[in-house]
Amino acid sequence: MTFVRDEAVEIVTNSSGESTGFSQNVSGLLQAIHYTRSSTGTAMSTSATLTVTGEKSGITFLSRALTDTSDLTFQPRGRTHYSTSGAESGGENQLPVCNERLKFVVSAGGNGKTGSFRVVLI
Repeated sequence: MTFVRDEAVEIVTNSSGESTGFSQNVSGLLQAIHYTRSSTGTAMSTSATLTVTGEKSGITFLSRALTDTSDLTFQPRGRTHYSTSGAESGGENQLPVCNERLKFVVSAGGNGKTGSFRVVLI
């Protein structure tokens, strides 16, 4: 039986337009990261950059500019490799997260701007 879990992360940027937020400890296969722009005047700048990494592993799950003026959904995937040669096989798989917090870093978001992120794992 497969269980779906989601975690919310709220971000508020400082006067430099930067912020760091964390999910709870999570484990599973990363399905999606949903970004919901604030509908008020506190929406993050369209020049903001988001980087999501594993706090312990340091694995980068997503690094992306938030250039759109609407809500966004990202479905990060990792390249697959042949077990014998290590060469890329051309496929993509969901990324595993193992008992760690996901770290959300926003830069160039604007002063006092907000954004909501929802992480979906199975």
